[in-house]
Amino acid sequence: MDTRRADQWQSARKAITEIYEYVRSVNGTTSAEHGIGLSKAAAFKIEKADSLSLLRTIKRALDPNNILNPGKLMEAPEDWVTATDLRYSVNS
Repeated sequence: MDTRRADQWQSARKAITEIYEYVRSVNGTTSAEHGIGLSKAAAFKIEKADSLSLLRTIKRALDPNNILNPGKLMEAPEDWVTATDLRYSVNS
């Protein structure tokens, strides 16, 4: 992927959405080797919609100062392509 090309970011966005729609359709789960990052956060929120309130409560209880992965998962933007803290961005 050429990270300088907006059209390729659009393709990446579409691919991520399609992949996780398929994963859920075969009873799979959103996962990642080192945790759910920005590109998987929206898929995770869809998959775990019924549990988000509980997950947020647990996060606040264990991390009241929000120092553990701030801005990730629960606080991640719905559109990860427009996130400002990506290593590579559509504006690179």
